[in-house]
Amino acid sequence: MRIGAIFFVTVFTIKLQFVLTDFYSSIFTLTKLSENESALVTALQRFITVQETEGQSVDGFLKEFLLTTEKIVKNAKPIHSPIDAFHLLKRWVDDWQKCFDIALCSECTIDEPEIEFNLSRSIIENLLGGWPQQSDLDATVDAIFRLWDVYEFDLRDFLRGKIFKYQTEPLTPLEVIYIANKAEDAKNSYNSIKFLEALLYEIEDGALPDSHVGTTQLVRMIASAYNRNNMPWKSVELLKERTKKEPENKRLQNDLKYFESRAKSIVENVTVLEKPNTNIIMLMPSTRIFYEEDMIRKYKALCRKNLKSQKALSKLFCFYKTTAIPIFLVKAELANIKPYIYLFHDVISENEIDFLRNTSSEMLTRSTVLQDTQKGTMAEAENRISRTAWLSDIQYPKLEKITSRVKLITGLETEYKERFSNTEMYQVLNYGVGGMYRPHLDAMYEAAGKSSGADTIESGDRIATVMFYLSDVMYGGATVFPKVNARVQVKKGSAAFWYNMHHNGDVDTRMWHAGCPVLVGSKWEFVPRDCSDFPQGSLSGVYTIYPKDTKFDVYCDMETAGFGWLVFQRRINGTVDFFRGWSDYKDGFGNLKSEFWLGNKFIHLLTSTAKYKLYVHLEDFDGNSRYAEYSKFSIGDAVSNYILNIEGYSGDAGDSLMYPGDQNHNGMMFSTIDRDNDRYIYNCASWFKGAWWYNSCYTANLNGEYLGGHYSTYGNGITWWTWKGLQYSLKSTKLLIK
Repeated sequence: MRIGAIFFVTVFTIKLQFVLTDFYSSIFTLTKLSENESALVTALQRFITVQETEGQSVDGFLKEFLLTTEKIVKNAKPIHSPIDAFHLLKRWVDDWQKCFDIALCSECTIDEPEIEFNLSRSIIENLLGGWPQQSDLDATVDAIFRLWDVYEFDLRDFLRGKIFKYQTEPLTPLEVIYIANKAEDAKNSYNSIKFLEALLYEIEDGALPDSHVGTTQLVRMIASAYNRNNMPWKSVELLKERTKKEPENKRLQNDLKYFESRAKSIVENVTVLEKPNTNIIMLMPSTRIFYEEDMIRKYKALCRKNLKSQKALSKLFCFYKTTAIPIFLVKAELANIKPYIYLFHDVISENEIDFLRNTSSEMLTRSTVLQDTQKGTMAEAENRISRTAWLSDIQYPKLEKITSRVKLITGLETEYKERFSNTEMYQVLNYGVGGMYRPHLDAMYEAAGKSSGADTIESGDRIATVMFYLSDVMYGGATVFPKVNARVQVKKGSAAFWYNMHHNGDVDTRMWHAGCPVLVGSKWEFVPRDCSDFPQGSLSGVYTIYPKDTKFDVYCDMETAGFGWLVFQRRINGTVDFFRGWSDYKDGFGNLKSEFWLGNKFIHLLTSTAKYKLYVHLEDFDGNSRYAEYSKFSIGDAVSNYILNIEGYSGDAGDSLMYPGDQNHNGMMFSTIDRDNDRYIYNCASWFKGAWWYNSCYTANLNGEYLGGHYSTYGNGITWWTWKGLQYSLKSTKLLIK
């Protein structure tokens, strides 16, 4: 007899959220918006330049917006908080749209510049699969309110761009008023008034000295909001204080008289400003989903901190769990007793995490919840804001090792089959900042086997859940269990595990759990660290990467030596002068699409974050090419003068970087015409017209002069001694790392 039971495996990630129909629901798509904004800036620059060249006037808004946005794009960082998301979407939904409206106004003559500018939008819109809409911006504002409700952060700090210890760009007064107005539109006077009052305090304290919003204007707005909430007596208090400072202001006097008369008319029914009750009781009999008010209150409290008593915490411990393989022990942490909830540490590798993120990133769709247990129908819902992708180890054999590992750890059968499967496919979830999953049970009751495909029909209910965490998160994102007062904090590489059912097959109703909204950071954030992080099949070209919370453009080569190489030097035609000083080589120069040096500070940043190898590609003027590969490559920081560290040569060009003797480049500091760090009595960079990790002096000089093949002088060309000697300047070179 076949036991009707199914094993549920989920892989948790988190992010801001934005994709196609709703950009707000995925950081992957938010990142795409951020990356493509530079293309919009370039298009606007070109449009303004052409207009001015042709003697046409340019709208002042376009010039001012371009000036501001150029700085934002140049210094852009990954989207980590709801403030970051709001700033980005506000520009796309309002400001960029206004730019296109100005350029293509109905009364304007549409010439080539306007057509080209509009074409740039069409190209980007097609690339993104859509354009952010007002609904995306509204959803981000809702996320701000939701996060404030759950985490109770200081509102004045929030306006300054500070969320606990995280700091980003502050909100402008006009942005705060925009947020407050959205709250008012949603009949949420409490949030509207609190945001406006926080802004008023900031302006009065001089925190926003350049504010274009006056205190009188704000006081009148707050007074009107209190009046709409049937609290005119509060309006009177505010205006009395303000009229003392501005006794000649007739508008204030008139407002005060009106609110005083209103206060007298409702004196018997004084209203108090109350925070809206978001601990809503939901009862949905068709789905067996219900929220008790106490459960929601407990859920929010657990999102903020652990609520277990010291006595309860003292009974929890860590241990090594044995498996069917005696030498394979698992680091386990007991998160709760009765029922047992475990957190298994270091059970998924970095490579496996990268594979799951990269494979699922383009497959994510809006997550759904069970709508009807009898029919097994699923639907989008506001109590679950995330995106989901489903992966099986039949489709992706790389997942088989994870599947086997889960079986070893849990002792449960985990084989996935296309019919009568013991487990569902891997469900990769991508939550965003403000994204969450309200309290729910994983067990599906009568809907078991109806809401999914043929793989789990008649397979029974979900008896257990394994939840992998694919990244750490700065603030928020915990998995909480309100019924049993348990909290599991996100830890990259770990997996939470619990049973959804009792031994007798009944659903364990103690296992209500929820995904807390991410306040700062992201659980799995597909932010490429280098060229190898982009999806297979990506073409060579310029990409934006985000190593160590920084952002810069690089050229990714997907062909010369295989997929995923990052180019930090390229010579092809001599159009760029490489005989430069220390500052240029530190910051980088040239054109990423032609000849360039990426910059020593960026090369150090990359090679200090992970293990890299180096690939040197060389070509002469007869069409011959050679290569040299080094298994380890890094350079030090500025204090070390970007000292070179390499080892492990292979290739057919000869080893000109580690040639034995006093010209070995390994362990050498970088030298330029104005910074002599070599071991020679003279400055090698000056002598040989280049910049390099010179010793006394060199056997490789790939930043030398572009001399076009054979030359009569000694050693000042683009040379690789072990292939062409010191009197042949190469046609092209590329230095790539991965």
